[in-house]
Amino acid sequence: EWCMLSEKNAPIARPRERKITRRIKTDHTGVYFREARRRIQANGKPDICWDIHYKLPNGRDQWEKVGWVSEGYTVRDAVELYGMRIKALRHPELQSAQPSSACVGGTIGELWKKYEELCLPNQKAPGVAQTAYRYIKKRFNNVHATRISRLDVEQFREELLAAGLSKAYVNAIVKILGALINKGVEWGVLGSMRSPTSKMGLRGADNPRERFLTRNEALRLLDGLSLVSPEVCLIAETSLRTGMRIGEILNLKVADVDIREKIVYVDGKTGKRQAYLPDDFAAFFAHIQDKKPDDYVFSHPSGAPISRDVTIRAFKKVVNAMGLNDGITNSAQKVVFHTLRHTFCSWLAIRGVPLYTIGKLAGHTTPDMARRYAKLSPDAKREAIQQISSFLHPDCITSPKTIITVHCDPDLYRWCRGDSSAVAAALRHLMRLCPTPEAVSTLQ
Repeated sequence: EWCMLSEKNAPIARPRERKITRRIKTDHTGVYFREARRRIQANGKPDICWDIHYKLPNGRDQWEKVGWVSEGYTVRDAVELYGMRIKALRHPELQSAQPSSACVGGTIGELWKKYEELCLPNQKAPGVAQTAYRYIKKRFNNVHATRISRLDVEQFREELLAAGLSKAYVNAIVKILGALINKGVEWGVLGSMRSPTSKMGLRGADNPRERFLTRNEALRLLDGLSLVSPEVCLIAETSLRTGMRIGEILNLKVADVDIREKIVYVDGKTGKRQAYLPDDFAAFFAHIQDKKPDDYVFSHPSGAPISRDVTIRAFKKVVNAMGLNDGITNSAQKVVFHTLRHTFCSWLAIRGVPLYTIGKLAGHTTPDMARRYAKLSPDAKREAIQQISSFLHPDCITSPKTIITVHCDPDLYRWCRGDSSAVAAALRHLMRLCPTPEAVSTLQ
């Protein structure tokens, strides 16, 4: 019967169903997505493909597929690829200035050499990256960046924590590793891979330093540094008296110091701010008047700045000789150069200086950084609370240290001794009887 069917009654061939729907624009410029009808993700939802759209120099539209969600691609990858394409079209001269993939290898060691040559000179604190790379070099120096997985980075992070490094320092090391890989992608060496270090920060990595120096410890430390290196002693005292970081001090130039106004213009990792020199300390900077404005304040006779390693080595030598870290295993309790800055903030808090002022002097970016010193000024809080009582009861004296010297009635003075409430009552009684200066001679 099928063979007998005429051509008119033959089954009509329907068009094949499309596998992918139309492109839908996202909130990101030039980024679109498509939802597949037959392709399924591991979670059972339809797979999504990311696309980017831009115009070529001749005005033609250019569509480029980025990848599927099931393959690990995200909208962030699409945004980054779109930015790279637009940058290459608008500023081709920047692409020519980039190191070519032929002259840059894909291993971490080769990426570091180019990173050290092109990127470190523009950083405010290059020593941080150089110190962090010492740990990266031991594990990934000869490993190609594309072979580093997220599991490798997590194992590397756990090894650093097991070695006794703080969470904050481990985060900094992983961040430098991610910066090397991202630069390799930007230079076109690693293709469009995604860094395995993204979103790997450890929680609770604020690592607050609690220990600060006493007055005797600070004086002994400065005396020891003066015997080892007078320059390092002046650097340490600058940190202790101004709260500046070691990198900010070593990068100071003569033009940044105004001896007349006793102001130091700091350009640190948290931005620009002003530090102030105490009156008795500004004279120690008189030697810079013979230098040029572009010369470093702390430098060798050759003019080269004193390095961070030289400063830390001399400081550590004196601290070990004094035994300040003997028997201490917690890194937050050890005396390091940054302890001088912490001591500066702690001493101000003990003296009752407001936390807002401490944060401004130290260059804190958030109020939480200065809030750690609140526990060092309990007396200031108690005195502030007493202002409420004095406002409600102006004639009430609540301080147990109040002393009244009475000339008219010695028996009443002996009866009030040691009882603050009785003292307050006696004072009110005396002022009512004889409100003259002779009645109450001293109120301390």
